[in-house]
Amino acid sequence: MRTFKTLWINLLGVFVSLLVYSTINNYFIDRTVSRNFFQAIVAAAFLIGLYGILFWMYFILMLLLLDFVLDIKALKKIRYKLFIQWLITSLPVLYWALRYEQQRVFFLIAIVSFFITQILKKYLIKKIASKATRET
Repeated sequence: MRTFKTLWINLLGVFVSLLVYSTINNYFIDRTVSRNFFQAIVAAAFLIGLYGILFWMYFILMLLLLDFVLDIKALKKIRYKLFIQWLITSLPVLYWALRYEQQRVFFLIAIVSFFITQILKKYLIKKIASKATRET
């Protein structure tokens, strides 16, 4: 149950990293369209939210499913279970990165940022567990 309280860190971390990449790409790199910075942010948000809807559905479903299946009872095995969750979730996304050349960087950034947020999630779960043990 501890892991369900920490899902937000994965969602927020991946979304923010993709938003930053897409904004930079829309504003600085893609010079085919002239736009201001606000338009670049809005275009990036639409790109992530609408174009990547299959990615988000898969990502959220896998997070929920694997958090339920790999319920972390013993904190000493947390690193392995989070790595397994990252690996199982990232392999199809890696396949998409290899298959679809235009979105390759998008998917690779999502994989890397998901790995970083898994590391942060480990510390957050430990913090929640220590807080729960102090309260009892």
